[in-house]
Amino acid sequence: MAKKQKNKKSDSVEFHYIKSPTYRSYHVDGLHGGFAPTGYLYANIFHERFPIPQIETINVENGVLGEITDKETKTGVVRLVEASLAMNYATAVSIRDWLNDRISNWDDLTTAGTTKEIKQ
Repeated sequence: MAKKQKNKKSDSVEFHYIKSPTYRSYHVDGLHGGFAPTGYLYANIFHERFPIPQIETINVENGVLGEITDKETKTGVVRLVEASLAMNYATAVSIRDWLNDRISNWDDLTTAGTTKEIKQ
């Protein structure tokens, strides 16, 4: 049952985190982006992988797949851009500060062992 709101000024506010129906989790290997003419900072998140072959030729002997004899594929590394994040200055600073705090906590854990509680 939900709490009733009182008609008094509060020094705090509750934020409820609810996942949208389109929520997804992304693996991030890096960011690419910059500033838009609007002044917003854009960060395109991507992950990296080696190219998947378009065609492979595989020997078959007695109905059993054998060695790959030929392959048609791209060279290099694929960066799959998952999403573009647009933010104003205040949001970018907030994200930077949040990351710095998490990284500091991570550093503390790795130097002192994993006995400390990880901040969420």
